[in-house]
Amino acid sequence: GINQFYSEDLSRKTKRGLIGKWEEGWWPGWAPLGYINAKDSRGRGIIKVDKEKVELIKLAFKFYSTGDYSILRLIKTMSQKGLYGKNGKPIVHSSMGQLLSNTFYYGLMKWNNQEKIGNHTPLISKDIFDLCQNVSIKHANFVTRERKHDFLLRGFIKCHQCGQRYTAEWHPTHSKYGSKVAYYHCNKRKKCTSPYVEMNDL
Repeated sequence: GINQFYSEDLSRKTKRGLIGKWEEGWWPGWAPLGYINAKDSRGRGIIKVDKEKVELIKLAFKFYSTGDYSILRLIKTMSQKGLYGKNGKPIVHSSMGQLLSNTFYYGLMKWNNQEKIGNHTPLISKDIFDLCQNVSIKHANFVTRERKHDFLLRGFIKCHQCGQRYTAEWHPTHSKYGSKVAYYHCNKRKKCTSPYVEMNDL
């Protein structure tokens, strides 16, 4: 009974401490990459900028906001520049995605279904953050989530006449080389006279 009492009392104190930090404008958890947990002059837990990683985090957002970087390319590029996770290993795909979508980096904290601007120093502007979210949405729109066929160029090639992205499909054939052949073509949402292109030719 005594052990249970101490356990429950510790849990209550911990929750009060987390709520107190939040109400004071400080993040009540582990600092995201690019920040560190620290103490102020009164011994209270606060969040400070990690001087070793701050510029690399800014650079990661800047690169991704251009639209020229996939998550995988960004991970490779930033690893070469020295940005690693807190475990000392290259950042994994899911973690990089979470980093780029974390509002904490422009100052907005989200915790326990609440939102507020924190006391910590933002690393990026909201404009850069919004650009990254738009890039992420565009990249997601070009991903084939279930690949039934290996049409690797689908969604990446554009029609030179109408500007629509190319799709692909199989067509039956009686050729001695096989019973079907794959063709790429634009979506032809408008009147377009561009021809079908055989997969191997493209």
